[in-house]
Amino acid sequence: MRPRKRQSGVALITALLVVSIATVASIEMISHQSLDVRRTANLVEGDQAWLYVNAAETWAKAILARDLSENKTDSLGDTWAFDLPPIELPGGYLVGNLEDLEGRFNLNNLVEKGVIHSASVRQFERLLAVLGLERSLAQAVVDWIDTDIEALAPNGAEDDYYAGLENPYRTPNRIMGDVSELRLIKGFDKETADKLLPYVTALPTRTTLNVNTASPEVLASLADGVNAGRVAKDISGRKEKPFTSAEDVIKLSAFKDANIDKDGRSSLGVTSKHFFARIETRIGRGRASVGSVIFRGGPNDIQVLYRTQGQLPRPIAGPEADTDEDQTGDAG
Repeated sequence: MRPRKRQSGVALITALLVVSIATVASIEMISHQSLDVRRTANLVEGDQAWLYVNAAETWAKAILARDLSENKTDSLGDTWAFDLPPIELPGGYLVGNLEDLEGRFNLNNLVEKGVIHSASVRQFERLLAVLGLERSLAQAVVDWIDTDIEALAPNGAEDDYYAGLENPYRTPNRIMGDVSELRLIKGFDKETADKLLPYVTALPTRTTLNVNTASPEVLASLADGVNAGRVAKDISGRKEKPFTSAEDVIKLSAFKDANIDKDGRSSLGVTSKHFFARIETRIGRGRASVGSVIFRGGPNDIQVLYRTQGQLPRPIAGPEADTDEDQTGDAG
């Protein structure tokens, strides 16, 4: 009888072991299946978010095209200048806005056809001063863009400076592709760059400054001794009544005693060709954040020059706060 009991005990243990293995295998299969389903859902939702971004970008170009037939100037009172309210989508939302990039100082204006543009450099130095930054930073930016390898004295920087850094690199000696390059230039730590970024852009061609959309700080950089606070008061009504001529700005009380030279006057305008579209979508766990630089040469010449993805220069408030950590990256 003992052998039979021993055999029964072994059989029972074997059966329990088989059941345990089968249970673990089943749980593992179910876990993998759930993960695969969730991963697939994330991919599908991410693709949906990206498709909505593309649609919103097309919509932005249509708005800019229509604006040409509605207005002779570009101002903060135009349709394109208003933030798009959160639009509910199946499973999520979309928000966006358009900004006039020609309301900022174009860093690539500092050098024209390989030659330093003195009037633009002086304006940039004044902008730095208005923002409480060192005027001397302008020299390093010019050296980053100009075509020679000789550093401007005393605060410029060329290859010999950057080659001596812990992580060496060279100056591009060409126009900036994006304002984020500022972080690579001598004298620009994160704090300094972040302070300047809202007021500058890097456009591929020389541009005028749109006085209807420029900030008081940028307008104050047109001449020495101009107070940004006074400029802000003088332009407080431009949204409802935009300037029809750049000369209207020169007549403001803030510029009464200012000496704006011929080059400074010729750098002003009331229309724009470059805009920045910020578009953010969320569909379930799928998200897309895209910034598109749009060129508007005419009603039939509106094109996206380039796009950025991820963290945008100016966040847009969506209909809900995203505090959870279980989110996918940007679509696309």
